[in-house]
Amino acid sequence: MTTMRKILDGKGYTFWFVSPYDPVRLALQRLAEHQAGALLVMDGERLLGLFSERDFVRRVAQSGALDLETPVKDVMTARVLGVNLETSLDACLSLMTHRRFRHVPVLKDGMVVGVVSIGDVVKAQLEDKEAALKAYEGVVANPA
Repeated sequence: MTTMRKILDGKGYTFWFVSPYDPVRLALQRLAEHQAGALLVMDGERLLGLFSERDFVRRVAQSGALDLETPVKDVMTARVLGVNLETSLDACLSLMTHRRFRHVPVLKDGMVVGVVSIGDVVKAQLEDKEAALKAYEGVVANPA
């Protein structure tokens, strides 16, 4: 069974973040620099929220403009649910689908150890299906 641990073992445990007091301008620069769709908002080691491209677009759409010096805390999504390293692929996909999340922090003992995106989860799901198909083809080609 594929878990978040297997995904992070493959892609790495690196994640990008900003402080809640950093300006939106800096968050947008980091998103571009790392070709990421979201950043965690951290106060030291404590997860406070998530800042995504969607957060920025929604805020601009609501207000018509946004001062890029606005603190990230005023734009971020504060209610973020995480998963743990042993969360299954299916459980994570279900959470992301039902809550409409594109990024989910992965926690160990309450501390962030990585982030998975919907792309990471779908990729792992396809790899699992391909492996199962190859195993099935092997059984069919070589019956006992």
